[in-house]
Formats: sequence, C-alpha cells, structure tokens
Amino acid sequence: MNSKAGNILLCALSKEEYTKVHIFRSAKQMWNTLAITYERSNQAKCNKLDLLTHKYEMLKIEENEDIQDILDIFKPY
Repeated sequence: MNSKAGNILLCALSKEEYTKVHIFRSAKQMWNTLAITYERSNQAKCNKLDLLTHKYEMLKIEENEDIQDILDIFKPY
C-alpha cells in the first residue's frame, strides 16, 4: 500500500515538488512534507494580504502627493 501511494504521489507532482519528496520511503512522509510546504505558502499569502489590507485602510493622500505615489505603495515587493 505504501509503495502504491508513494508512486501515485510521485507521478502527480511537478519536477520541483518531486525533488522535495523523492528521498522519502514513506508516502506519509511525502504527504506531510508537501502539506507543510503549502501550509507555509498559504500562511505567507495571508500575511501579505493582511499587510496590504492594513496599508489600504491607513491610506491617506497628502497635499504634495499625486496618485502615482499612492499606487506605488501597492506595487508587489
């Protein structure tokens, strides 16, 4: 069962994902590694979204600023 599950996982992965998990013997280890990787990615996205939401809520244009200055605040890092 473990070999079959591991083979299915490995066949379904992209090359980048494959290189992260191909060293594991257990399908559970593969699965847990992928889960942690994507959990962190989602957490980083949520943190970035929270930061941008905060910046938007605190947005206030000063007299000496133009619209481009304001738009520059929201450019990706």
